[in-house]
Amino acid sequence: MTYTATRTRETLSYADRVTIASVLTWDAINKTFSPDDIEAIRIEGDMVWVKLTQGSWPISRYMFRSILEAQRASINKQMEQIIEVEAQEVAEAEREMSEIIHATATQEFYSEHLGIDNWSE
Repeated sequence: MTYTATRTRETLSYADRVTIASVLTWDAINKTFSPDDIEAIRIEGDMVWVKLTQGSWPISRYMFRSILEAQRASINKQMEQIIEVEAQEVAEAEREMSEIIHATATQEFYSEHLGIDNWSE
């Protein structure tokens, strides 16, 4: 299968550069890329070429895609865990609020019907 070079004149957004830097960092051994390192990207055949401030970085388009998909899956899993923890915190806060409301209603009932106003004794 033959691919032709894909060229674009659009500038990369910061979000694009963050994503590309993350993929390259995952692909590299003992090297970390910053979004500020990323200048441009082009696809030639089965290769993705990332132009860096100092040189370029070739990566198979299939490897690039698989790393990107793995990162997205990881992020989705992390988001699900965060949502689950926050849902548990909300449920606990609702239980605490329910207990406070019940205690307040009980105190008001006793105060109104039994004349008990001093709860500290």
